[in-house]
Amino acid sequence: MRLILGSTLKTAKHQFGRDVLLSSFATGARWLRYFLALPVLTHNLDQVQLGLWEQVIVGINIVIPWVSLQLPGALVRFLPGLTDTKEQRDTAYALLFLTLAYSILLTLIFSLIFRAIFSESHWSTLVALLPSISFLVIMTTCVDYVRSYFRARRQMVLHSTHATLQYFGELVVIAYALWDTGNIEVALWALLSIRTFLFFVGLIFIIRQLGWAKPSSLSARVYLKFSVPLIPTAALYRLFDASDRFLIAHFMGHAAVGTYYVSYTVASVFATLSSPIYLVLLPALAEFWKGEKKEEIKDYISDILRYTTTLTVPILVFVSLFTNELLLIATSDSYAESAHYVPALALGFFAFSLGVPGDHLLMAAGKTRWLLTINGAMTLVNISLNMLLIPSVGLFGAVSATVIGHFVYALATLSLAHRIIPLHIPWRSFLLVLINSLIMGFILHLTRSHLSIMLLGLLAACSYGILSTISGLIGKREWNYFLRMLKTD
Repeated sequence: MRLILGSTLKTAKHQFGRDVLLSSFATGARWLRYFLALPVLTHNLDQVQLGLWEQVIVGINIVIPWVSLQLPGALVRFLPGLTDTKEQRDTAYALLFLTLAYSILLTLIFSLIFRAIFSESHWSTLVALLPSISFLVIMTTCVDYVRSYFRARRQMVLHSTHATLQYFGELVVIAYALWDTGNIEVALWALLSIRTFLFFVGLIFIIRQLGWAKPSSLSARVYLKFSVPLIPTAALYRLFDASDRFLIAHFMGHAAVGTYYVSYTVASVFATLSSPIYLVLLPALAEFWKGEKKEEIKDYISDILRYTTTLTVPILVFVSLFTNELLLIATSDSYAESAHYVPALALGFFAFSLGVPGDHLLMAAGKTRWLLTINGAMTLVNISLNMLLIPSVGLFGAVSATVIGHFVYALATLSLAHRIIPLHIPWRSFLLVLINSLIMGFILHLTRSHLSIMLLGLLAACSYGILSTISGLIGKREWNYFLRMLKTD
């Protein structure tokens, strides 16, 4: 397997690799936080309460693109490449003021509309939580702004540290709130306290780097012209990602949402595994696109596809073999049903991760309308399938709709990206990964009755590493590259 090793842009590529390595700590902490939250939530909330909690969290994610107008994400587009401190300061603070103003105004409007429509509905329980949810939406947008700034400046140590503090800080306060009171609203206020604190901490770092001055011009039209077309794209994907929870609640009740949440959380590791790359990839592609360095873009994407499959496929095989054992570690016996849905959902997340490089290339190239079309089609297919399948086959219908939607996304983004820059798909590496993973799975199947889950995990890592070395999938060049990433310049 050839990683990003060309003779040109060597420094930039190793910086990219180190940035990925640093961001992997934060994304790993993020998934660990979600995994550790499983015992906290499943042992302190019954399935109905857990279903309500999940609907609150995904509901916040759905409205974020609309109340933020995607302005925090505009930092990743406009800040990279600026070298003058005054220009950096004007851009950063203009986007900060616009983000705050619009998020406060639009959150208020959304809250009033939600209260008016749903006060007497199936979701009336959520109406009582609107004050805490509204403040949480605003602070989540502000935290996104801080993290987007660090990402745009490629300051991945700060980005990772900030994210890690959030993930584990939230876990601690949620655990304390639920163990002490068992009250969802108290847990939401606790969540708000952490995000408020982290926003101001991040803002202090930004002010220390740029100084403080009122921006000479807010240039709202310039930023909104870029960010507003991204709203439907982001909102549609979040609707695709979360609408099944509300449809499950409608057709099957809140308890079924709790069961589905457990499956979804475990399977989401397959999005987390490759997300460190994608945090760094978009600003890198934006810089390359501005410099018309299409060969470098092609090189990066090919290597990222290779990395994603090399790391993810063996873990997919392992999780599929030992889903029950993994769930027993993190949840109570009442959630055993969730194990039935994990392998298929994990496959869907894997497909999604393969499509993200194509998505980022389309964004860097300014093809936001293409992304809107992709996400619109994916969401329409997903909601239609959910409405058709959930009433007839229950949670398997929601799982099927999610998997199909993720495959549609991956095929569409990579196909359209190929029209911009002809991509090299590493088919030989894909085949070697599949063969090595299946052999590893067979070894685990033969030994599963004799070893604990931890020893089986160790055996999986060792056997896959040996097979990959023998087959040439991982060689001396890859190890040298990894060791060089660990060194400082």
